[in-house]
Amino acid sequence: MSRRLAFASLTLTSLALGAPWLHAGAANLVTIIQSHRAFSVTDLHLKRGDSVRFTNDDLFNHQVYVKSPAFSFDSAEQAPGEAVSVAFPVAGTFDVLCGMHPRMHLAVIVE
Repeated sequence: MSRRLAFASLTLTSLALGAPWLHAGAANLVTIIQSHRAFSVTDLHLKRGDSVRFTNDDLFNHQVYVKSPAFSFDSAEQAPGEAVSVAFPVAGTFDVLCGMHPRMHLAVIVE
């Protein structure tokens, strides 16, 4: 097999497998649905710089917030059908809460 063909084969295989060295630095966007006064998951693992889109699929408002010494965010009120995205720029474990529904909780672990 020629070097050129071997390299092309390795490149295509790496793309198909999602080789991490080909995606270095690329941030991901994860969608979390807010429905029935709950987040669609209870915990989420991200890499630093990844973003989460919170989509309100309820009939009433939500308010997503994070309060931590390392990072904070407050979406204000989200009407039904609205979405808000937030990037997590620092490593750590963050509690994401809803200001309107205290039982809504999402643990975000950022590596």
